[in-house]
Amino acid sequence: MSNQKLKSPQRSNKGFTLLEVLLILFIMMILVYQVAPRFTSSESLARVKADSANRQRIEGAVELYTLDTGEIPGSIEDLISPATEVRGWSGPYLDQALVNPMKGALPYELDAQGKVRTTTP
Repeated sequence: MSNQKLKSPQRSNKGFTLLEVLLILFIMMILVYQVAPRFTSSESLARVKADSANRQRIEGAVELYTLDTGEIPGSIEDLISPATEVRGWSGPYLDQALVNPMKGALPYELDAQGKVRTTTP
């Protein structure tokens, strides 16, 4: 008999073990749980900023309307199209009625002083 050693079949190292795959998935889940709340808070912050910008835009349009006509508009619609009895209207002061991003599709309303208030369902 020859002195050759019997070679055992070599194991291929071309893949990951189940333990390695599970460890990677676990680490990825931890990262997702850490990052996900930041995205939801960013969305909330964006809604607050959009609401603030809408209010400023409407109240600025009310000031222009008041300067032109000498009256406070009765509604947001008066800023978009003129009421028949108003003199000096040189709008439109708004392109369209803005909706409140914080309250879904509820529109903004004006109070007696021309300040913005939101409707409640």
